[in-house]
Amino acid sequence: MRSEGSVAFALRLLLRSVCLREPVEALAAEIPELRPAARRQASLYRVGEAPARRECEPSLEPLRAKFGEGALRLASQIEQPRSRLVLRAWKEGLGWI
Repeated sequence: MRSEGSVAFALRLLLRSVCLREPVEALAAEIPELRPAARRQASLYRVGEAPARRECEPSLEPLRAKFGEGALRLASQIEQPRSRLVLRAWKEGLGWI
């Protein structure tokens, strides 16, 4: 689970199986092994996996035909503005949030 919404959804599913006979005033949930999720780009297919690439290509070809070959790029190929790079370096170097 990678978001507050997915945790809330899971809790709602768990509560469906509970039979409540009285109104509930408060509810608490303990998640002892909670840690921040690593932010990563969701990928259409893994690099080097030919079968997955073949499945995606029919969907991507109309986009390439309409918007050009450069319309679809990996996130790592998009150049970041200098101001964002400076802020990232400042945050990593000084611990600024």
